[in-house]
Amino acid sequence: MEAVISARLLQRRHNRMIGELAKDKGWLTYDNILRVLIIQEETGGKFGEIAVKENCLTKEQLASLLKEQEDSYIFFGEALVQIGGYYCRRDRKAASRIPW
Repeated sequence: MEAVISARLLQRRHNRMIGELAKDKGWLTYDNILRVLIIQEETGGKFGEIAVKENCLTKEQLASLLKEQEDSYIFFGEALVQIGGYYCRRDRKAASRIPW
């Protein structure tokens, strides 16, 4: 169970949300993010698309953020491997603990 929690924490650090990435770059303020989240909750749209529609981000900025998000994304199996001790077979039929 400890490995699962560690892997999820690793994912959380790497798999950042568009609003968080944009705020770090200075492209969105906290108020912008809040406004987009409120609209998102009401309409169910995607954060980035709403931010562009509301003129909080440009299409180019969104494209850059999506690329950054994609490049840093870590799948759960990858996170398990990175924390050590798990081997995920390519066919995804089995995972086993490997002592090292």
